[in-house]
Amino acid sequence: MWQFLPQGWTRRGRPVEHDQPRSSNRAVGGEPGFTLVELLVVITIIGILIALLLPAVQAAREAARRLQCQNNLKQCALGVLNYESRAKVFPPGCQMPTSPQAGRNANCHLIGGSSGFNPAGRSWVVDCLPFLDNQPLYDAYNPAKDMSDNTATVINGITKSNFTVRSTWLPFMLCPSDTFNRVAFSGSTYASYTGSWGDNWARGNYAGNATPGAFLNNNGFSPYGANADQWAVRWYRGVMGCNLSVKMADITDGTSNTVMLGEIRAGITSFDSRGVWAMAGACSSLLAAYRGTPGGEGSSGPNNMFEGGDDVIACPAIMAALGKGRTGKSVVAKLGMSCSDGTLMTGMGQFSGAEGWHNQQQGMRSMHLNGLFVAMCDGSVHWISDFIEVQSDWSDPPRSKISTWDRLILSADSYVVPANAF
Repeated sequence: MWQFLPQGWTRRGRPVEHDQPRSSNRAVGGEPGFTLVELLVVITIIGILIALLLPAVQAAREAARRLQCQNNLKQCALGVLNYESRAKVFPPGCQMPTSPQAGRNANCHLIGGSSGFNPAGRSWVVDCLPFLDNQPLYDAYNPAKDMSDNTATVINGITKSNFTVRSTWLPFMLCPSDTFNRVAFSGSTYASYTGSWGDNWARGNYAGNATPGAFLNNNGFSPYGANADQWAVRWYRGVMGCNLSVKMADITDGTSNTVMLGEIRAGITSFDSRGVWAMAGACSSLLAAYRGTPGGEGSSGPNNMFEGGDDVIACPAIMAALGKGRTGKSVVAKLGMSCSDGTLMTGMGQFSGAEGWHNQQQGMRSMHLNGLFVAMCDGSVHWISDFIEVQSDWSDPPRSKISTWDRLILSADSYVVPANAF
């Protein structure tokens, strides 16, 4: 029954319906849309998915970089073995001048006088260039000049320039995981101690196994083992020393159980000489003084974080460039590196001064997670975990308590390396 009210006609009990504004989830034109809450939920879900996928993407990229690093090291190892096949001896870790100039002799005892080191000679990489598809670059090397020389000389129609050689970037010498190997070493950026070393040295991430002892014996450091008078002692003998090296038959521990090359990190400043492929000596292209110790200090083992590891010259300046006082040391540690500023081992007969110690020591390091790669003397490449046994007791005369790490470094220690040790 209809009833007329002031508001209009209506059925009894039902109010008049007027056009009222209504909330709607439809956009203009009748198309469906999102409320603000729905939009925020979608954005949140996308953010969570990205956060979950990003680590997986980064892990996949690092796996690719790690594989490339392994392949590069394999290429270097094959180059060294091709050199050995031709010369019937491994390449010397470095070839230093033996002229009677101040600070130079055949045993590489003192190189550079009181400052401890000068990169006069060439590294093992230079000798292996013809076997690494770089014969023209090897032809440009001038053995009559120091590697730090900047001049060019034409000999028999070929331009000889050690500057050209040392400044050439070799892709197979670089680990793509190392973010510091894109900046060349330039000695002039720290003129006080590396100014005479020259500029524009290309970086590298693979070093030869010289000795578990120190590279040099200057300033009374002992033991040293890259020199002829110590090479006969099997506890100091690696594979590639200074001006000398071993033959394949000298590796009595077995070529598959002896390290030939290992990963290293490039320097973290432009005047940090670690990881320079053409430069002679430790803290550039050789591994030295990285044997196991009772407490695991120094540069013993892979990626050792002991504060006094790596006797790289200008260490105090490296720390100062990264922060003042203890800040610099902590920054170096956060970068996964270490170096000795010459103050940690007082009383050991070492030079302790503004430039730190003298390129006698360099350990294996990488920017991979929990380990690094090494190439054995048979050319095989293996992954070495950061947790390999490194603690050794060198006071025991038979050396029966040396670690797995040291057994891999030494080429004639006569001790068995367990199959599952690394």
